[in-house]
Amino acid sequence: MFLEKFQTLPIDNNTDYRAIKFKAWLKDPRSEFNAQAKKEKDKFADLISLGTEFAEVVSFFIGEVGISTGTIVKWRSGQSKPSRYVGLHVVKETKEAIAKAILNDTESCSGIRSYAGSNIRKL
Repeated sequence: MFLEKFQTLPIDNNTDYRAIKFKAWLKDPRSEFNAQAKKEKDKFADLISLGTEFAEVVSFFIGEVGISTGTIVKWRSGQSKPSRYVGLHVVKETKEAIAKAILNDTESCSGIRSYAGSNIRKL
């Protein structure tokens, strides 16, 4: 739901760098999660790394997935990975959580801009 809406966001000079990185991650042709990453490098670690830039996503990792901060660091650095089942679930949910966080940031910033603009017109 959030991911589909995120993909329609235009990229311009005011776009948050995290949104640009996430769009690039989505376009990257490598597989999202490969349980045998030694044969083929996937983009799982990059997704976890990007996710750690959002407090909401870190809360998801700790609360919903039930992993420790040490495990997050290991996943982010590519030192370890979860099982295939957990990995695929984490990828799916993390993409949604990142998209939601970016959309929330975008909506709050556009609300601030429109509010500021309306006050300027009154002056």
